[in-house]
Amino acid sequence: MPCPDILNPDDYVTTRERTGGADVANLPWNPTIGKTFHMAKRLDTASNFRVTCSELGDNLAINCNVGGAEVASSHSFIAGGISVGADTEYQGQVFHQFWRASPKAGADFVLVEHVNGTPTMFAQATGGLFDYAEVYPLSGGDVRVFHKDMASGGYLILNDTGNGTDAGWLTRTANTGTLGAQMASGQYLIRMHRAVPQFCAVTSRKGTGVVDGMFVPMDFEPRIFVGKDGSDGIYNWALYCSDIAEGNPVSDALRFNLDTGLLGSVPIDMNSNGVKARNADNFINKLGVTYRCIAWARTPGKFARAR
Repeated sequence: MPCPDILNPDDYVTTRERTGGADVANLPWNPTIGKTFHMAKRLDTASNFRVTCSELGDNLAINCNVGGAEVASSHSFIAGGISVGADTEYQGQVFHQFWRASPKAGADFVLVEHVNGTPTMFAQATGGLFDYAEVYPLSGGDVRVFHKDMASGGYLILNDTGNGTDAGWLTRTANTGTLGAQMASGQYLIRMHRAVPQFCAVTSRKGTGVVDGMFVPMDFEPRIFVGKDGSDGIYNWALYCSDIAEGNPVSDALRFNLDTGLLGSVPIDMNSNGVKARNADNFINKLGVTYRCIAWARTPGKFARAR
């Protein structure tokens, strides 16, 4: 296996856990001078699943479990991370995730002004065709999710269990994207990721329906794994992170579309070469259901120890 372009994934995607409204001031990059996408979720109680982005600016956020609408927030970006302020979403025990925009890491985050009736082309700098995108309508409405393995026009809904098809709603080239003419007028925040060897995987697998569950191969040891049923469209999103629970199995999951805390009864293993489902639950391993997945590395495969 060759040496990866990204030797330390933590330089581009990282997590922090904080309690009692504490700020994050020790990121390995400066989000005030580089695009940064941030998600936060309280682990100790029900609360909104918060999204912020340096492209939105300070004091604005999105509750992605509700939809794409902007809301006022006490959150702001600082040189070493974020100042969270008094919002209840950032009090208690909070799990923070951060992504840094970079063509090397296959990530970009852009704001797009769109007028219904005319396609809107926008520049994107993921370094190639993006394989995954979340499209947040800041005036409100469902957050559509593009995944490269879905049929043309297909999408998942981040704030819901469902999916849909709308021909041409989002298309892509190596350095642009286009919102379809049918999309509602307004401003959109678009988060995009490209698969990058030994750093980010965008893939699909079918559930087995038994405890010896589906295996999602990767060329790295994952840190963050996201899966969603893309065929039935009736089960919740699943987000696992090895930073929440050390060692295998990783039993605690969060759900983008709900305000609830950790779900602890659907374990997976995060191995040096991918993710293995260890439950027969429909949430992440229903027999015959196709799961759309994205994951980011803790350790590139070149350096990962067997686990």
